[in-house]
Amino acid sequence: MPRLERFGLKFVGLGAIALLSCILVGSPLLTATLPGFAPTSMRVSPWTSLPSSTLEAAAAVVARKADDSTLIVAWSGDLNSMDPPDSLIEWNREVVLNVYETLVQYKFEKKADDTLVWQGLQVAPGLAERWTVSGPSVTFELRKGVKFYPSGNELTAEDVKYSLTRMTNVPGFGRFNANLAGLFDGEKQIQVVDRYTVKITFGDAKGAPMLFPSSLPSLRFPQFSVLDSAVVKSRATPDDLWATRFLKDHAVGTGPYYVADNRTPGQETTLQMVPNYWGKKPAFRRVILRVIKDSADVVALMRRGEVDVTTALGTRELTSLEQAGFKVRRAAVPNIVKLEIALDKPPLDIRNARKALAYAMPYDELAKNVYGGRAERALSYVNPDAPGFAPTFKLYNDINKAKELMQRANLQSGFQVSIFYDSGVPAFEDIALLIQDHLRKLNIVVDLKPLPTTQMGAERTARIRGQNSLQGLILSQGVIWLDDPDPNTDVWIKSDGVSNVTRYKNPVIDELHLAFRFSQDTKARVRAYEKIQGMVAEDVPMIPLLVTGRNAATHPRISGVSFTADPHNRFWTMFLAK
Repeated sequence: MPRLERFGLKFVGLGAIALLSCILVGSPLLTATLPGFAPTSMRVSPWTSLPSSTLEAAAAVVARKADDSTLIVAWSGDLNSMDPPDSLIEWNREVVLNVYETLVQYKFEKKADDTLVWQGLQVAPGLAERWTVSGPSVTFELRKGVKFYPSGNELTAEDVKYSLTRMTNVPGFGRFNANLAGLFDGEKQIQVVDRYTVKITFGDAKGAPMLFPSSLPSLRFPQFSVLDSAVVKSRATPDDLWATRFLKDHAVGTGPYYVADNRTPGQETTLQMVPNYWGKKPAFRRVILRVIKDSADVVALMRRGEVDVTTALGTRELTSLEQAGFKVRRAAVPNIVKLEIALDKPPLDIRNARKALAYAMPYDELAKNVYGGRAERALSYVNPDAPGFAPTFKLYNDINKAKELMQRANLQSGFQVSIFYDSGVPAFEDIALLIQDHLRKLNIVVDLKPLPTTQMGAERTARIRGQNSLQGLILSQGVIWLDDPDPNTDVWIKSDGVSNVTRYKNPVIDELHLAFRFSQDTKARVRAYEKIQGMVAEDVPMIPLLVTGRNAATHPRISGVSFTADPHNRFWTMFLAK
């Protein structure tokens, strides 16, 4: 098998075939010494001005094929439900955010390049044009004259109560997000004051009324979308009281778009502008969402003017498009790339073995060589801007310490382990290869196990449910939408967390988290989550690797791209630059 050099390192064996397929895609970054990657001096940093030759290339970018009222977006997968609380995958949520609306929305700051960037936990009016806060209660005054599509029914407080009560009673992340906001029982906690006024009294799991820092910001999320209650109730059946089957394939919202009838699952979905939409009319009357799973195909179609927007490309593809004159924008969305560890797989059940792995990770090389400077090292599993964030993993960066810990664990001869990852994420193979090479220094043999996106998701779910799946290291990434340590801990770290794939159990952490997640003693709460992060760093059930942010590549004429903590496109903010 021929040798291939990558990142300046040598790899030999079966991985060469996969590597060669990546290299032959035709990246303009190829050099004689580092196939597939450009040296640092050739890379384009997101904070560095482009050279004049690149700026001149923008003028040579092919014209858009679509007419000025149509936007074409490349998706790497497809939606499987239009039901807001059932928005478990990103494509579901992206559709929901454009066909439904919520009581409040993100507050944006407009940047010099016309991008819109969310402002932390701040909120702006949505379906509610104003609200007042009184203790644990928030009273919302709804906009009048807002109509649902296609029924034409007017939005009322009854629709709000029904929708938010429903989200706590149907499968999906709806219940989780409702609980995070302090909403557990809609019938008791939501009061219809009059036709256009609704009052929500937030509280904790025990029923004690209280308003949390996350209560109002959570209402921005797609799971809190308001549905046409009259239509949904008419579609309910004795065995489907919340009409989940109907809403899987039908949208009944107040948003600027609706899903056209010509949808072809797995291939293409079209959004059309709602006639007589109550708010500001979107610049694009039609949005075509095309499923294109191969990133090389996406790049080729963008170069031909047949795709306008994509957020599903890796660093090499983004740099290639940027050098060709396309726009690549980035915002610091807290997307955390992490290496989760199956604690029931020997010798990963040995704490010093896990610590050795953490000390040996090539953090800086991952940020530089895989993401081209479009990432930074993660120092905790908590969002960097969250109150109570503690950089407890900062100490892990010492190969000699890693070797010492391997000796303490009586593992100086090394061991063999698999690393599982989603083959649909462009950067994951490169990350896995670098980790594989670095762990050779500890005599650890790493077997790469790429899995298709659907299979990876199924295997992850199976493991969470107790099956013997993904026995080894699990490379993953995730965005927690709130800058707060609670959701990260609740989802990834808590013993029965909905995405605790490591099977980590720490009763002390569980007790602290339960005691302080809804605490209004800010200082004590911060101290509690700092302590939790310290315990996680000591036990190492996972290794936070990078915070990557979010990138969007567009045709030079597309402006108005928005960035939010929930990383999805809002097509109604986009427009054609003159």
